[in-house]
Amino acid sequence: MIPDVTPNGVFYLPPTGWLTSFYNPPEKFRQEISTNVNKEINKNNNEIKCIEQEIHRIKKDKDFKIFQESMDKIPQLNQLNDALDKEREELKELRSLNEKKGQLKDDFNNSLEELRDLLTISDYQKEILSTENLSFKYELSFDLGKVREIFINNLRISRNLYKAEAIGIMTELDDENTNINFEKAVNDFCDTVINIVSQDDDFDAFRAKKDVYTLLNDLKNTELFKYNYVIFYKNKDFNKMSEGKKAFVLLLLKLKLEKNDMPLLIDQPEDELDNKSIVNDLVLLLRNQKKYRQIILVTHNANIVIGADSEQVIIASEKDEDNLQEEKFYYEGGPLEDGKVKNKICEILEGGKNAFKKRENRYDFKF
Repeated sequence: MIPDVTPNGVFYLPPTGWLTSFYNPPEKFRQEISTNVNKEINKNNNEIKCIEQEIHRIKKDKDFKIFQESMDKIPQLNQLNDALDKEREELKELRSLNEKKGQLKDDFNNSLEELRDLLTISDYQKEILSTENLSFKYELSFDLGKVREIFINNLRISRNLYKAEAIGIMTELDDENTNINFEKAVNDFCDTVINIVSQDDDFDAFRAKKDVYTLLNDLKNTELFKYNYVIFYKNKDFNKMSEGKKAFVLLLLKLKLEKNDMPLLIDQPEDELDNKSIVNDLVLLLRNQKKYRQIILVTHNANIVIGADSEQVIIASEKDEDNLQEEKFYYEGGPLEDGKVKNKICEILEGGKNAFKKRENRYDFKF
C-alpha cells in the first residue's frame, strides 16, 4: 500500500481494521444520531417559540410601554441632568461672587471712612518738625481734576440718576472749580463714592462696559492726593531763599537728623551766604555743634575760623616763586593763639584782621 501525501506534506495512511468501522459507522448508528439531533432541534424550536410569545406578550403590556417610553427619553434626561448640574455650579459660583462683592463693598466703605478720618483736618498744612527756628511742614492737596476725569470716563454724570447720589461739589463735575475747600472736597468725594458703591446692580448711571468695579479700580490706581513738603527757617519759606541760605538750612536739617556723635565734613559753607548769616547763624551753629561732634571744615572766611573758636587751624599753601617747596602743596597748623597761625589767617583769609578785632573785644584781651 502506498501512503497518500496531504497538502501540508504529512503522510496519511487510510484506516484499517476496527478503525475503518469508526470512520464509517453502520447505518443503524447514523439513524440514531439523526433522530437525536432532530429531537434537540425540535425542543429548541419549541423553547424559542415560547420565548417569542412571552416577548410579544410583554411588549403589549402597559408597564412595558411606559418603561420603553422612559428609555427613549433617557438621552434627553441625561442632557437635562447635565444642564441642571451646570446651572447648580453657576448658581454656587454666583452666590460666592455676590458674597465677595458684598464684602468688597463693605471693606471699601470702611476704607473710605478711614480715609475721611485721616484727611479731614482743619488745616491743610501741618507742622511735623520744629526746632531752633527750623520747621518742617507738609501741604496736602486734593486733585479734583483727576477725580473729574475718572468719573466722566465711568459715569454719565449729567443724568439725574447720578446727581441723586452725588454730594456737594461732585454733582457739577463739568464745572472747573479750583477754589475748593480741602475738607469739603474730601467729604463730598467720600460720600459720593459710598453712595454709588451701595447701589444695586441695575444702577443705570454707568457708561457702556463700565461698572462699579472699573470705577473703583481707576480710583485705586490714581494718585488723588498730593503731598508737598516745605522747610521754613525763621518763618521764611525755603524755596524763596538764596542758594547759600538754602545750603545752610540743609546743613542745619542734616545736623538735626544725624546722631550727635557723628563727625561732619563741610566744604566752604559760606558760599553765597551773606556775612550777617555767617556771623549770626552759621558761626553759632558750629560753636554749638562742636560740643557734640568733630567738625572738619574748609573755608576762606576768617569769621568762621575765628568766630567758631577753631581748636586746630591747618593752612594749605601751594608751591610758587615765593614758596620754594618740594611738594606742590604743603601744610602748616596750630591753635588760634599761635602768633604764626594768626598772621597767616590775617594774610590769607577774607576779613582776618576784623575777625580778630571782634574776638579781642569779645574776650577782652589782645593777641
